[in-house]
Amino acid sequence: MPPKRSFAFRPPKNNRAVTWVASHLISPLIMRPLTGIARIEVSEEDLNRLQELRGSRVILTPNHSEENEPFILLHLSNLLGHDFNYLTAKEVFEGYPGFAWFFQGLGAYSIVRGVPDLSSFRMTRKLLVEGKRWLVIFPEGVAVGLGDTVMPFQPGVVQLALSAQEELAKMEPPAPVLFVPLAIKYLYLKEMAGPVERALCRLEKKVGLESGGPDPIQVRLARIGEVVIDRSEQAHDLRLPEMGMNERMYHLREVLTGRVAAELGIPLSEDEPLIQRLRVLQNRIEEVLERGQSEDDDGRTEKPGRGQLKELQRTVLQVRNFVALDTAYIEERPTVERLFDVIGLLEVEVFGKRRFTGPRKAVVRVGEPVPLLDYQARFRRERDVVAAEIAARLEGSVRAMLGEMAASSPLLPW
Repeated sequence: MPPKRSFAFRPPKNNRAVTWVASHLISPLIMRPLTGIARIEVSEEDLNRLQELRGSRVILTPNHSEENEPFILLHLSNLLGHDFNYLTAKEVFEGYPGFAWFFQGLGAYSIVRGVPDLSSFRMTRKLLVEGKRWLVIFPEGVAVGLGDTVMPFQPGVVQLALSAQEELAKMEPPAPVLFVPLAIKYLYLKEMAGPVERALCRLEKKVGLESGGPDPIQVRLARIGEVVIDRSEQAHDLRLPEMGMNERMYHLREVLTGRVAAELGIPLSEDEPLIQRLRVLQNRIEEVLERGQSEDDDGRTEKPGRGQLKELQRTVLQVRNFVALDTAYIEERPTVERLFDVIGLLEVEVFGKRRFTGPRKAVVRVGEPVPLLDYQARFRRERDVVAAEIAARLEGSVRAMLGEMAASSPLLPW
């Protein structure tokens, strides 16, 4: 008998009144104080490209560098005069249980990551076949905290959409499903030396360092990073060799990832990119939390309990933050946006949350639509290959658009 689900599926309940209140009252009131976003820009050309797709079955696939993209997508929906449905991680509903009805009224519906969530899959397929509203899906799966970095797009959502396309192809004429890649880039609107200094001083004071001083920004960031590493080593009872901050961070990430994998009984190859290994671990933890351990999971007599699983989950999230805590990210292209990305991840480690500073703007770019009907025949023969190919195509389009926008940001005297 399968284990009982611990989370009840939340279907979308699109409500025009809820959407109007959110887009015209709530979002304008709280967006700038919470996110630092003063305005959202979508070019006339990109808006027209989307308007031309009205009446089509569309899946929008934006990058997910922050938790603030829903504000952007709500604004885009309002500009188009067209409501969306949003595939939303169950943690959003669990984190704000009193607002679940509100999220559902906006068109959000839940998915449990890491397991075959049949209720969510059926709903996605149903929404695509009905074709009443566009879908918004974040193929990276998580907000990564880095504005210029795109994590690998997961092919699972592509397989699901292609499955719906098979059904729609039976219509006369065949109804195509279109993936439309979106790139969202945040750019600061004024000189930010003052906010950078204040943010560094807050971090230095909190970790017990002398605040301020004449040292360059990169030296101060490295000192804060060293303290964060020291604290993490102590919390996990580790003592890494003496080396530079980036090298210590690398070893810390690898050791913690290996420990979590061992606790879960999952063999991982170090040849796989770290973010892919973290995704495997996160999905496994989600699966066990949702379903419980099965009798033949791994043959171990001792299996992690719920409390230990939650602790392992926090470790995975910490390692994911550590992926970005590398001065090479700023040195590669020293912009104020990248600087605040790293400061924000340090704030998560030190304060438990990121403080968004502004004013800044969110710029939305729209890529070329990818019609799934073109892939249908091959999909029947090579499901995994075709899904991975489309996911890579979408990822490449988003990555290219972000690169073009990042080039407009001036370099710091690093």
